[in-house]
Amino acid sequence: MPKRQKHRAIALYRALIDDNPALPEPRKNLAMIYLDEGDYDRASQLLVEN
Repeated sequence: MPKRQKHRAIALYRALIDDNPALPEPRKNLAMIYLDEGDYDRASQLLVEN
């Protein structure tokens, strides 16, 4: 995924998480982006947050 698209996706997933914190899909998808970037701490934090 190009860097510009990645930044846009991160912003959109963050907004979805803020608006709908109980939905698991945006957290999982955002965590996958962070994993792809090598940011394992952020990814794991997203997956254990409620």
